[in-house]
Amino acid sequence: MLIERLVLGTARVTGGASAREGHDLVPAALDGGVRHVDTAPSYGMGTAETVVGEALRRFGGEVSVTTKLGSRRDPLAYPKTWLRRIKRLVAPPAPAGDDPRDYRLPEPLTVPTGNDFSAGAMRESLRRSLDALGRIDRLLLHDVTAAQYDTGLAAALAGLGAEAGAQVGYATRTLFDPALDAHFAPLAVGQCMPLPAWLSASPPPLPDRPLALHSLVHLMDHLRHGDTAFSGALDAAAARLPGDGAAARLACFYAWTAARLPDARLIYATTRRDRLDGFLRAVHAIDREGPVREWASRLAL
Repeated sequence: MLIERLVLGTARVTGGASAREGHDLVPAALDGGVRHVDTAPSYGMGTAETVVGEALRRFGGEVSVTTKLGSRRDPLAYPKTWLRRIKRLVAPPAPAGDDPRDYRLPEPLTVPTGNDFSAGAMRESLRRSLDALGRIDRLLLHDVTAAQYDTGLAAALAGLGAEAGAQVGYATRTLFDPALDAHFAPLAVGQCMPLPAWLSASPPPLPDRPLALHSLVHLMDHLRHGDTAFSGALDAAAARLPGDGAAARLACFYAWTAARLPDARLIYATTRRDRLDGFLRAVHAIDREGPVREWASRLAL
């Protein structure tokens, strides 16, 4: 089932001024059948882990939790959420344009982002994450570059993962990076944006590890922008589903990705409850028709 493959991404879920929205969104995803949550110390301006942990304690069911090591919590996170709320009230963000640069895919990281992978910082980060979340199932290095990863960092990650009882690995904000991936053992988790070639009829060999894939909305827009036939086929598939066309189209793309990459988890992120509800309605409509691979095989994609 497609719902079993979904992960709620919380990069933009914030506490503070937006706590009400976050406290509504995460439980809605869990009530809708999502059983995996992805977060990080820096997400939501440094407040997302707290929102997620509170939701998990109220939910009480079995949920797999992923968080990261290396990214920094902003010590002024909560005041900044209020400043951002005020800024948006005074000057709402401009609508997105149609700049071709919007459809470019992010290249792998080659320059360090400033994240702190020292042993002491990572140990303290893990302690605070466990306090906030209660449990951690996947513990990933956040935006580490291939050049930064060495035997010392590998040993520190393995030790912290063992302490938390968590599966370890890496998470990068960019496209899959073969140089980074080559450092990790097959059972380590890889979290990245999928290469477009992975979704082809005859994909190249995939990494031999558990994958969690993000930025599928961006990848879908990239493919639609460059292929009118694909865009039309996706729209036609979405027309078979109930509800909002954009949510249905995205659910179709997730189903197609799930069929192409049957062992990967697929991250979905939003801050809007209406978008979450529409997406989950479309996902459940797909699942009612049978296994996702069979459903996707009927799409003209």
